[in-house]
Amino acid sequence: MKKSQPRSFFFKIGLFSIIAIGPFFYFSLAPKPWGAMGGIFFMVNSAYASIEKVIHDFGFGVKDTVNSYVDLLEVKKENELIKSELAELYKKLNNYEEDQRELSRLRKLLDFGKKIPLSLVAVEILSGNAGGGGDPFRSLRISKGSLHDLEPGMPMLTERGLVGRILRTGLGYSDVQSLVDPNFNVDVLLERSRVRAILYGYNNSLCQMQLPRSNEARIGDAIITSGLVGTFPKGIKIGEIFSISYDTDQVHQNILVQPYVNIREIEEAFIVYKKDSLLKDITAFKEYKNETRSQTQ
Repeated sequence: MKKSQPRSFFFKIGLFSIIAIGPFFYFSLAPKPWGAMGGIFFMVNSAYASIEKVIHDFGFGVKDTVNSYVDLLEVKKENELIKSELAELYKKLNNYEEDQRELSRLRKLLDFGKKIPLSLVAVEILSGNAGGGGDPFRSLRISKGSLHDLEPGMPMLTERGLVGRILRTGLGYSDVQSLVDPNFNVDVLLERSRVRAILYGYNNSLCQMQLPRSNEARIGDAIITSGLVGTFPKGIKIGEIFSISYDTDQVHQNILVQPYVNIREIEEAFIVYKKDSLLKDITAFKEYKNETRSQTQ
């Protein structure tokens, strides 16, 4: 076994030398095109022609593979560039659509502000509270406050209807109590029958009121402000009757009202610049009492 290893090694060296040197020998002895080809030379020529073809095909195969790989790299770069451009176009399209929606909302508000004979202050909704987080009121925070001469009690509305009223003010913001807050109430009219009632907030999306059964009310009847109490002007749309049920004594009817305005969807609104003189008098009286108590103590 040990003696066969050197022979195998020398055999490989010889075979490699023949394969490597053979082509040079072959081309140096290549006959003229018009000359006859001998038997041994013909055999060597045929063998090396086959080897040459394999080497030629292998070389072109490697070249085609490299070219294909380079082309794939270029295609990948182009795809990434196209994807980046598409993402940028989608972003611009989304921004454009959002701008169009905002422009549409602002146009409606502007048209509404021109039609209604009230002094209005445009505000933006900054945030909302559904009654959690320690705040007992379902409120909205708006972008203007006492620096803009806003006061508690002033109503807020959109072109669709009433939203609520200012509950408290800061320097550059105010909190608005929405009409679906259970602590909210407003004097209203059934637009069709002109029956008067007090509307209360009920839950996160509805309001309620109670009427004697003798007063006619129908599902779908529109509810508007009466303008008789507080700062709410007469005729502001509120909502429509959603359902009617009756007490066991059959004396009263309990009515649920679906507001026209969804407080979760509004982004801009108007404050009606109308001061609540009654609220102002109550506030002044409380301040007077507090001052009197401090003086007596």
